[in-house]
Amino acid sequence: MNLKIVSSQPSSSARDRFSSDFDKDTSSDADKEGDDDKKESDPTDGMTLIERKMYQVLEAKKQEVVEYLISKLSSKNTNFEECLNAHTILIELTENETTYSKLVEKESLTQLIKAACDINNN
Repeated sequence: MNLKIVSSQPSSSARDRFSSDFDKDTSSDADKEGDDDKKESDPTDGMTLIERKMYQVLEAKKQEVVEYLISKLSSKNTNFEECLNAHTILIELTENETTYSKLVEKESLTQLIKAACDINNN
């Protein structure tokens, strides 16, 4: 997404009064976006075999934590304090990009919807 920034202060004679930074060369921005896509495609590039295994273990643990917190929201949990704590932690996790991706996976969303639609849930 490109934003156009317009300056309202007088500028040099080469640019008019309402010139924008967007008018400058944007080809470098497109190249940077392509580089970002490559970085996001495989985060294990450049890792050793042991580092990749550790990365996989950490990703699995992240998913387990998210599933555990979602399970605390269900009506089966009778401890109201645990439910509130899980709710607060899940809200904070939405602010982190890596854990947010775990929250929006199909299994996690299904469990969240079930917890939200459960008529026995307080």
